[in-house]
Amino acid sequence: MFVERPVLFTELSCAFQIPLERVMSVTTVYQTTCRFCESIEAGIMLSLAFIADFFAVARVATKASNVAMSGDYEEAKRIIETL
Repeated sequence: MFVERPVLFTELSCAFQIPLERVMSVTTVYQTTCRFCESIEAGIMLSLAFIADFFAVARVATKASNVAMSGDYEEAKRIIETL
């Protein structure tokens, strides 16, 4: 059975001593780490969404460019207007 106990920073082997007032529970460390990871994940998801949107627009622009090179400017205009 897991029993939560405060982790005293003075219990760690360090070259210097930290006052006993600095106590942080395992749960607090876990929750802080989770919030940090969630914010990183949200940032990554936004970046991936931007990249996906960029490639979708690039695909449509390439299609319109190919159509315009063949001389069908009205069709190319219609394709661009779908953006």
